[in-house]
Amino acid sequence: MLFEGNDNVSCEKTLYYAKCSNCSPGANLNVRGYHKINRAIAMKFTIQSFLLSIENWLLLIDIPFTIALGY
Repeated sequence: MLFEGNDNVSCEKTLYYAKCSNCSPGANLNVRGYHKINRAIAMKFTIQSFLLSIENWLLLIDIPFTIALGY
């Protein structure tokens, strides 16, 4: 499914769809911007990669979280 904004601008040229280790029915995407990525690349999209000192402040506010990928 492609995202279409309210201003009729197609985001198809700039969206980045990614999947990692997904082999379930319907997992075969055939859209522009689709990328099959490996675990190392997928790690760049986890909260660990863009929140510094994540363990410190998330533990303080008592929100359950997983730092890394779950597989």
